[in-house]
Amino acid sequence: MADGAENVVGIVIWPIFIYQLLNGDYFQVGAISTFIVGVTVGAQLLLGKKMDENDSKKDALKWGSFLYSAGWVVKIFITTAFHIFMVGAYHSVAKIFLRTPFDALTYEIAANQGHFVDEFTVLHEIAINFGKALMVLLIVVISFYLAIQWTFILAAASAIVFNLLSERQERFV
Repeated sequence: MADGAENVVGIVIWPIFIYQLLNGDYFQVGAISTFIVGVTVGAQLLLGKKMDENDSKKDALKWGSFLYSAGWVVKIFITTAFHIFMVGAYHSVAKIFLRTPFDALTYEIAANQGHFVDEFTVLHEIAINFGKALMVLLIVVISFYLAIQWTFILAAASAIVFNLLSERQERFV
């Protein structure tokens, strides 16, 4: 559920926040996004294989979720295009440290389900979509009372919850 919840904030709220912060200047939005994607691709090429080779996926997941969650908290205080680039680049690199071990552990759990892999996949997708729906409801409620960037706290909390996968993995393996 945390994966889906965090995903909603990253795909829906973050771009709206950037657009508002840059006063609708599409060129600035596109230029900053392009630079962030460039940094992300470079970091993924350098770090992805090393992260996948790492035997301690649980430790990497814990550190990754902490670093990624911190990125969401810092995003609350962004005020300039330079901040967007710096925090966006940091957050993209931190996401590599979160997603690589998270995806690897998820695939290991699915592989160990034996003939229940289809059931696991269905429950996994239900949980992701339930998390998305729950986050949308929370965002709507929060947006009535607080500025849009305070929804980043919900995304930070969701990123911390990713650690539950590493804690529960022994049960499924």
